[in-house]
Amino acid sequence: MGYGLRFSGMYGNDLNYTTAPAKLIAEDQVDTFFIGEPISLGLNAVIHIGYQFTPKLYARFNIDAVGLGFGATNKRRFLPRDPASTAPVSVLARPTSYNVLLVGDNDIGSLKAQFFARYKFNEHFAVQAGMQNLFNELITEKVWQAVPEKNDRFRAASSHGFAGLTYYFSL
Repeated sequence: MGYGLRFSGMYGNDLNYTTAPAKLIAEDQVDTFFIGEPISLGLNAVIHIGYQFTPKLYARFNIDAVGLGFGATNKRRFLPRDPASTAPVSVLARPTSYNVLLVGDNDIGSLKAQFFARYKFNEHFAVQAGMQNLFNELITEKVWQAVPEKNDRFRAASSHGFAGLTYYFSL
């Protein structure tokens, strides 16, 4: 077990950010922001849990717990679920300022979690593979989603696999 700091960044193209609060998601009251080129950064405290199964096989899970989010404020296109809505087309939004792990849809801000396994072939080389999940959240300058309750938080989530080769230097 351990802890540390993680600096994460996300840049994308043509992403939809949907309503973030868990209560609104559960009630299927989800609105959307379309963002052409979002940029979101975070500096978070991270918790690591790992286990050495054999001298060659190791697995680890890590998750962001709490931290700060930042990035540019940009115009986003609001897409309300109600086509008769009078909401504006362009809305200013920025990454949420604080990040807090509260489990699932209750999380606030931009958080990352990873699971991977590493196999060490010899003294110098290992291969690892795993999955990561990244939540990025924006907050709007004003409350645009008002029904069934006020909301100014919108989130995009992504999951990705990864693989890598590790070289251990001898000193």
